[in-house]
Amino acid sequence: MATDCTQCVSYEKCKPHMSGAGYKTPNCESFEQKPPTVQVPDESMDLLCDMFKRQIALNAKYGYVPGKEWLLNSEAADIHDGQWLNDYITAMTDELGELRDCTIWKHWYKEARTGKRFMLTDREHAKVEVVDLMFFLISMAQAVGLTAPEFYGLYIKKLTLNHQRRDDDCTQQEAKGYKLEDKDA
Repeated sequence: MATDCTQCVSYEKCKPHMSGAGYKTPNCESFEQKPPTVQVPDESMDLLCDMFKRQIALNAKYGYVPGKEWLLNSEAADIHDGQWLNDYITAMTDELGELRDCTIWKHWYKEARTGKRFMLTDREHAKVEVVDLMFFLISMAQAVGLTAPEFYGLYIKKLTLNHQRRDDDCTQQEAKGYKLEDKDA
């Protein structure tokens, strides 16, 4: 597992760093988390950290540095990050529409009536749109204060929970009873 991923943090209020014992947060006494309890191949985490680091650099060119207002007060940081989060949500929604346009989704056209509804018509452009979505997903993760290791750890926990829900063949109502924090990933 990658032991140090400080380059990919999002400059959130309590910038944690990896250590052997877990996350230490010298700037914030009230914030402490255990590191993800998953084994991550070094190459995979290195790639994810690299993507987070590059996204921070790109977003800074547009004027967004996650949590930069926290030095003044936490409410200003929350407003600042919330505004950017909403901008990223809007952008991601638009990218999803562009991705959908790579399929035949309109039920009123001839293609749909002849059995081709939902056919992927432009796979190469769809790949580009999926990558565009990743840009905004990483930006949203950074806006809420996730680092690459935290993102991966939460992904693994949620993946484990989703497998459990499927393996238990639970209903939608039963699924509400599953808690992420109750599952060890």
